[in-house]
Amino acid sequence: MVSASGLTVGIRPRPHGDGTDPSVVAAYQGAALKWTRPISVTCGQSPVAIGYGQLVPGADGNIYGAGTAYTNCGWQAVIFGISATTGALLFANRSADASGIVGAYRRGLVVENYAGDGVRYIDYHGNDIGRVRVVSAAAEMPQRLAVNPDGYVFAYLTNRSGPTSKPDCWRYDPVNRLDVFNISGRTGRYALPYCADPLINAWTAASWGVPVLLTVTQAGSSTDRLIAVDPRGHLLFTRTVPERDDARDRAYAPVAVQADSRGHIVLLRNVTYNAYTSTSFQVDTYSHTTGAPVDSFDTSALDSGAGGNSSQYALAEGRLYVEQVQCTAPDGLCGTWQTVLVSMPRPGLGMDEPRATLLKSSAPLPAPVSTVALGDSYSSGEGNPPFDAASHACDRSPQAWPRLLAVDDAAVHLVAHLACSGAEISALSSTFKGEPAQVTTRLRSLRPAPNLVTLTIGGNDVGFSRILTHCFLSDCVLDRTLAHARSYISQTLPGKLLSAYQLVKTTAPHARVVVVGYPRLFPAQQSATRRCGWLTPSERSNLNDLAAQMDAATRAAAARAHVTYVSVLNSFDGHELCSASPWVYDVGRNGGDNRGHPLPAGQRAIESAVRRVIDAV
Repeated sequence: MVSASGLTVGIRPRPHGDGTDPSVVAAYQGAALKWTRPISVTCGQSPVAIGYGQLVPGADGNIYGAGTAYTNCGWQAVIFGISATTGALLFANRSADASGIVGAYRRGLVVENYAGDGVRYIDYHGNDIGRVRVVSAAAEMPQRLAVNPDGYVFAYLTNRSGPTSKPDCWRYDPVNRLDVFNISGRTGRYALPYCADPLINAWTAASWGVPVLLTVTQAGSSTDRLIAVDPRGHLLFTRTVPERDDARDRAYAPVAVQADSRGHIVLLRNVTYNAYTSTSFQVDTYSHTTGAPVDSFDTSALDSGAGGNSSQYALAEGRLYVEQVQCTAPDGLCGTWQTVLVSMPRPGLGMDEPRATLLKSSAPLPAPVSTVALGDSYSSGEGNPPFDAASHACDRSPQAWPRLLAVDDAAVHLVAHLACSGAEISALSSTFKGEPAQVTTRLRSLRPAPNLVTLTIGGNDVGFSRILTHCFLSDCVLDRTLAHARSYISQTLPGKLLSAYQLVKTTAPHARVVVVGYPRLFPAQQSATRRCGWLTPSERSNLNDLAAQMDAATRAAAARAHVTYVSVLNSFDGHELCSASPWVYDVGRNGGDNRGHPLPAGQRAIESAVRRVIDAV
């Protein structure tokens, strides 16, 4: 592989099969050896060499790889990072369920589980930041996986037991589809509408989606079909790829299909013709939106007699490189051969992803900010299952904004997600729902201490859930529910918030404390209100006034405690509860834990507001 800094990097296999010699990652600048790095795993006290491995360039400019070895301790797998400039080992993440790297994206790596049923997300510091199950049932098997620069994983799934028969079909695979995932779960699905059993060829993913080259075999004949699917699983186009210039008796062998951020799809095929005495490399470029041909050329002008192109190629900006095996015998009988590297200029050609997203810097990334998320349901992710199995009744979700913050910002490493649904201020210092106190027990016990602590708290002390229920079932203005809440916010809550913030500061004295507020849940204008017959104009305006009062009280308490405050009061603007496109769960006739909590889009909006404040310092 070629790194962002122009190094040619590869793995030298270990010279002995007994595990005594490690495989070595070596980097060259031109012909000059720049550095080497042996890679091994540890079994007991003895290092055991990795038997084989793979390398990928990371979006931070460094080198990342995966390798495995069989040891007395069992099967060992390791994901590792290496500095592109010095060869220093950045991390080695040993895991029994890592079988290989799917690819790199902006924030880290996607690693395939050894069992083949899912993927792991790892940041560029070697930390696990998420897991996603790819298969939905035991009968499914991922044949191909690809990740785009935004972290969307495209999985081609087939039937684990293989194809079967079906009327009017030569072969039939009951599981035959593309599923798309990100770290939060499935984002889309496209079922392939082919009766026959298709063979998927090499592929790469771009921000706009993934191109797939299928060899569809049916009724004794086969055709190459090119399709493109976006990150939501929507089909962009499908087209049959013709075999060009049949007059020369050409035979095509697909090599790869690649994508770039500009919307180009490049299809490469190995071609033999003239009764298999000549070879070339066919390169066709298509539009990713329509599948219309953009460009086509081959390398036949560079051919020299009989021989065969290999599948070794590279697409650089404006140039195609191909490794060719050429016959050197003057009589053409091809008793001797030579391997040559040929190149061909082609303006506009070049696969720029993930390379276009590289920082192109050899400077090491700063140390991650270790973060702890405290508070209530607005930080736990209530309303967005599945919840962590270990979170009991606290309903901590992968879609919670603190978790999304750690995914989207490489500088943030969430070391503990302690927020609990229903928590009041007392939960910071007392047991709640069977869990130890968030601050005085759990935060205090963390070693090393975190650099950043985030907190949402106070909403349950005011009784927001109870208030929404009152407003739904009766008139919460006339029954003075809102008046009592306003009195509590003005008289009691400020002192309790100040004490809570001071407790956090005392417990984590070297951490930056970021207090996050609550959003306004109802439209600012009565004319924007939809579908909520229970909500009177007076209730809407008074509920919004209550949210503004809460925002002001929290801001003032944060200022007195000298901690950072992030207002998200208007983060749902245009998408409030009772709007045409809400980012909030409906109240519902029977209420429930979801009422008034953000949908995934709402969690994203809060995460964006917090990230802007964190990144600004």
